[in-house]
Parts: sequence; structure tokens; C-alpha cells
Amino acid sequence: MVRSQRTFDSPKLGFSQRSTGSTLVDSGGTVSTFDETLDVTSAAGQGRSQLKTRFESSGAVLHARYTPNGKELPPLDVPLDKDTFVLGSQAVEHWILLGPRWALAAGGRPLKVVYPDFAKTYDLIVRRVGDETTQALGRTTEATRYDFGTKDRTLQGSAWIGRDGKLLQLEFAPQAQSPLRVTLAEEKSTAAPAGSPKPADPSAKK
Repeated sequence: MVRSQRTFDSPKLGFSQRSTGSTLVDSGGTVSTFDETLDVTSAAGQGRSQLKTRFESSGAVLHARYTPNGKELPPLDVPLDKDTFVLGSQAVEHWILLGPRWALAAGGRPLKVVYPDFAKTYDLIVRRVGDETTQALGRTTEATRYDFGTKDRTLQGSAWIGRDGKLLQLEFAPQAQSPLRVTLAEEKSTAAPAGSPKPADPSAKK
């Protein structure tokens, strides 16, 4: 189970986003179920909207359900080809699941991703650019850069993969807006300070 929390603030565009999600991954490494709640607020704090999303795969079909502002839309069924990776349009964490597929795709193995939001499957062309240094996990680190894209250029970008095969940084080429770059941050410790009282056991009987 992969759990995520994302924030995006853009005074220039006039809105802020807050989202929480959970993803269940199947044995093949792609998304089996995905639940997300996305809240959008205008910069002035006057307009608010919410979108709940759920993906659930069953064999060769992915069932997508969208509930904007409490009103559920008719379900959308998206065909799933074999070895196709499911990506939520806001769920950058799903790209992490591609893992070693970057090197395999650069070597000629097909790499397909599907965005249920657009009901479209993309065949990615991946090219190994070379080794670079990048800022991730709170430090300068070595990574291998891969450029990816589709023949019609509707989806383009770059991924930086660490020596352990994990995604460090992802950048999408500009479309109508400036490029979007997402960098893996250092995980903050949630350990309680020494001497702090332990939280009550939620399973304890009252």
C-alpha cells in the first residue's frame, strides 16, 4: 500500500491544491486500486471544490469513478493491455512504480502507460541520456537521466533514476504552462522526542 499527501500552491495561477491518496499495487507492479481526494481552493479563499477519484482493475478492464463535489459521475471503463502501467493524472507517485522499467524501455522493451482521466494509453519512447548530478533527498546525488515521450509529443519529459533504481526526480515538458518538475524530498522523521508520553493503544478496551 502506497499512501500519499500532495500540496501545490500557485499564486500566479490563482489556486491551491491539497490531496490525499492511497494506492494498492498488484504483483506486476502497477496500480490495482487507487483512491484520492483532491481539494482545490482559490487564492482568495472564496472558491472551493473537491474531486474524489477511485480506480479499480479487474482483469483487462480498469473501472474509474469520479465524484466532483459529492455528485458521482457515470463510471468509466478503460481497457487495459498487458504490462500497462496505470497513472493518476495528479498522482506523481505512480511514476515511482515504473522502477527498473526505465532501463528496460531504453533498451527496446515496450513501455505503455494509461491515464484513465483521459481514457488513453500512451506508448512511451525512452532514451537514456546519461549520468548527471541532481538535487534530491536533501542533497546532491548521482542519477541516470532518461528522456521519454510519445510520437505525437502529447506526453514528454525526463526522469532521473538513482543508483538503487528508484525515481529521484521527474519533469514534464511544457504544454500550455511552464515545465513541471517534481523532486523526491527527504522524509521527515515522525519519531517523538525523548521523554514524550506514548500515544494510547487504539486497540485497548475502554
